[in-house]
Amino acid sequence: MAFDNFRKKMNENPALTTGATLAIVLISLVWIVFQVRGCGSGVSGVGVGEAKAYFATEDGQNLMQDDATLVPPFEKNGKTYYRAKVYKCQEGNKQFVNHIERYPDDIKKKMEDMKKDDPKNVLLDWKQFNPQILVKRPGEKTWLSISSKAPTAEQNKYREAMVPRYTDCPGGKFQVVEAGEQPAAK
Repeated sequence: MAFDNFRKKMNENPALTTGATLAIVLISLVWIVFQVRGCGSGVSGVGVGEAKAYFATEDGQNLMQDDATLVPPFEKNGKTYYRAKVYKCQEGNKQFVNHIERYPDDIKKKMEDMKKDDPKNVLLDWKQFNPQILVKRPGEKTWLSISSKAPTAEQNKYREAMVPRYTDCPGGKFQVVEAGEQPAAK
C-alpha cells in the first residue's frame, strides 16, 4: 500500500523523481570516489613517521616495526631491510614472516621523490605502484613479479608466495599481524 502511494507521488511529480534520482547518483559517485581514493581507510593524510609497517632482513629475521613510508629495500644498522608480511597461527600463536617485499630501483626512486614532494599523502599516492612490488619467501633466491610482463609461471609463483602455506600453521588457520601489535617472542 505504502509503495503504491510512493510510486503514485513520483509519477505525478517528475521534478521530485528527477531530484531523487540525481541525489542517489551523486551520493553513489561520492561513495565511489572515497573508495577509490582510499578516504577513510586510515591511509589518507598519514604522513612520514605516523604509520608503521613490519620490516625484516632477507632471511625473514631481524623483524622490526618502523615508518611505513620507508621504501624497501633500505639500509639500517648495517643491514638491508625489506617490507615483511607477518602472520600468526591461530593455534599456538606461532608468528612468522610469510614473505618480504621490495620495489625495483626505478620505482623506488619515483616513490622517494613523491615522498619528498608530498609527505602527508605519500602512502595513498603509492598505491599506484602495488603492481610493481617484487616478493619472495624468506631464504628463497628469486624475486617474483606480478607484472603483466612477467611470464605466467612467475605470476603464479608470486600469488602462491603471497599466501601462507597450509603447513605453516597447525590446522592451516592463520591471521595477518598488523604493525602496532606486539611481535611474538622467539
